[in-house]
Amino acid sequence: MDVVNARPPLVRLAALALTLAVGLFAGAAHAVMLEAGTASYSGSDPNDPDAADVADIVGLQPGSLELLYRSNFGGSEEGPFQDSYATEYRPPGEPTDATIINDGPAIDATPLFALAKDGDSDPAWYIWDITTWDGTEEIGFGPLWGEEAGGGSILSVAIYGGTAVPEPGITLLLGMGLAGLGLAGRRLRQTA
Repeated sequence: MDVVNARPPLVRLAALALTLAVGLFAGAAHAVMLEAGTASYSGSDPNDPDAADVADIVGLQPGSLELLYRSNFGGSEEGPFQDSYATEYRPPGEPTDATIINDGPAIDATPLFALAKDGDSDPAWYIWDITTWDGTEEIGFGPLWGEEAGGGSILSVAIYGGTAVPEPGITLLLGMGLAGLGLAGRRLRQTA
């Protein structure tokens, strides 16, 4: 029995285009939305938390987090990933929400925390645990400070991530290797 494709060529072409479009949009990055009600932490002290403050706030060891990306409203960006991300603030002038967009190599660290700061409102900042974020999805903030919070605006957004800390086993192996080299060097000096 011969199988005949009953669809006209134009219908097949439209079906192929639709399949490709769905595949492209299915692979597109989806936004992670961060709002005041979903924040893991919020506060006003310290007024402008740095990596050490964020580590302390979230209960991690000092030095376990570093600034990976920070965007300050008005233009300046900081951190080793400043060329990989861009931030859009809305509306202009007094932004109440922002979006971090990936435009280069993605952050791949654990744990990860996002911070949004105002400074004139109470709370002055919000922190979210975004450890499950894949580094390529957009991160949307807000609106965070509504009329009930004094109508504040976003001054900066930041991403803090875990620093590379050697595991105890690796440190032990390194120490044993150095001790072995020291003993071998000592033997060579004694025989010479």
